[in-house]
Amino acid sequence: MKVGSFLIKSVMITISLCLIAIYAAEANTNKVKDFVEKASSGNLFEIESSKLALTKSTNADVKNFAQSMVDDHAIVGTDLESTISAAGVDKSFVRKTMDKQHMKLYDKLQKTSAQNFDKEYVKLQIDAHKDTVKLFKDYSENGDDPTLKEFATRNLPTLEQHEQRIKEIKDAM
Repeated sequence: MKVGSFLIKSVMITISLCLIAIYAAEANTNKVKDFVEKASSGNLFEIESSKLALTKSTNADVKNFAQSMVDDHAIVGTDLESTISAAGVDKSFVRKTMDKQHMKLYDKLQKTSAQNFDKEYVKLQIDAHKDTVKLFKDYSENGDDPTLKEFATRNLPTLEQHEQRIKEIKDAM
């Protein structure tokens, strides 16, 4: 009887440990997926809204900033894709289109009058960079995947520079 009880307890412990391992792996995958989806959607927003600014803006500082956004975020996007490959992360996590939140902001910007465009673009860029810096900082400090964590750490200074620069542009307007 004691051997049977011991066996049952051993099986239950093994099952529990397997379930914990499955849950932990699933939680890690969800964190990686969440980071990659948010980072890639935000990156697309930065590029597309900045391309729009290149055509609609009348402010030289805004246009210069927009060009640097297109250039820098193209590099970040390429870096993200190569990092994902190196980490063995599911490539389907990378968004090829903006999420609903970013698309809504882009649509709003697209419909903004020429007279109000620069002010709206700058406001959206400040908000977007605040969110992106927070996302990358959080993942660089608490991320699950070491390769993606290093990606976030590596790109964070550029994003912080963007955030500082767009605030300077706002102050100068």
